[in-house]
Amino acid sequence: MIDAEYTYVNPGMSLLALAMMLHFNKDQPVIWNTYQCYLKEAFNTIQKEFDVVTRKNVCFGAKIVRGAYMQAEKRHSQHLGMPSPINETYEDTNIMYNKV
Repeated sequence: MIDAEYTYVNPGMSLLALAMMLHFNKDQPVIWNTYQCYLKEAFNTIQKEFDVVTRKNVCFGAKIVRGAYMQAEKRHSQHLGMPSPINETYEDTNIMYNKV
């Protein structure tokens, strides 16, 4: 399982997870990626990655979590002067979690 990390390392980790899924998840999901639903883009991300894997006729492995890095992500985006990538409220995170 590839564990979710901060948004600024997630693209590289997701690419690695997808490549490994395509290679190893032929008959069952043995490689899993973690998706953090406190992120505003969680649904779009998982949908795109699911589409990539299923188009290649291999199994998609996903661990869906609400998230663990909310405060650090908020501080990081403020430090960079960027919009926050996290949902505004815990309820928004729950809605995203249920949607995913």
